[in-house]
Amino acid sequence: MENWILTILILSPLAGIFFMLFGSGEDHARLRMTALITSLITCALSVVVAWMFFAATADAAGISTYHLEASVPWIGGGENSPIDVRFHVGIDAISLWLLILTSIMVPIAIWGSFSAINDRVREYYILLLALEVAMLGVFCSLDLLLFYVCFEFTLIPLFFLIGIWGGPERRRAANKFFIFTLAGSVLTFAGVLYLAYFAYRNGTDGVFTLDIQKLTELGQSGAIPISVQQWLFIAFAAGFAIKVPFFPVHTWLPLAHTEAPTAGSVLLAAVLLK
Repeated sequence: MENWILTILILSPLAGIFFMLFGSGEDHARLRMTALITSLITCALSVVVAWMFFAATADAAGISTYHLEASVPWIGGGENSPIDVRFHVGIDAISLWLLILTSIMVPIAIWGSFSAINDRVREYYILLLALEVAMLGVFCSLDLLLFYVCFEFTLIPLFFLIGIWGGPERRRAANKFFIFTLAGSVLTFAGVLYLAYFAYRNGTDGVFTLDIQKLTELGQSGAIPISVQQWLFIAFAAGFAIKVPFFPVHTWLPLAHTEAPTAGSVLLAAVLLK
């Protein structure tokens, strides 16, 4: 069970999405309660995850940094395959609290939308739950490609949340948010590709892998020269600086915050900027 609890947690909001797509009709009250109950179940699962994490930490006596790991082949992964990209999840003492923060804030955001959102209710709550899946995936990912996919997927629901249910300048805010964060995504992806290629050529025995733990060990062993690390740092830092955002690439944030619906603004400030 403990090997799959994080996967169950990450995918649990999809159950609410399924019920809203196929079983809730157009009853707004039922759609709202479906979204809220789903998010509360996810929140309860995060409490179970916390309990299992602390139990695993006590048993491991500090031997392992990550706990509750699950790893299955995603791309390649065969015995003689040159590619080994995995669905690899796990948490440490930092990501645990971000996981709990996310699972607490989403029900609050959904509850706060009950009286504010009366148009396209089904689509609104589906996007909120899809955003939760991506946010949970970010904090659990131990594969760099999985991290990147979840990290960038948060852009899509938030773009529509701002652009459809935002304030008077919602379209301008959504477009500016999309352009800035897409630029950051390109820089981050360039760093991901370069790191994976360098590791493939120099330190992973001819296997193309994006496993964060293996790449960390490679860096700590000195196999990645300082000159390469500097370029990688620039690529990742530039991408993350836009997402945070740092000066002078911060100008999308005030507009996005003011024009986003309340739930979008709450999740943006509480979770996404983290």
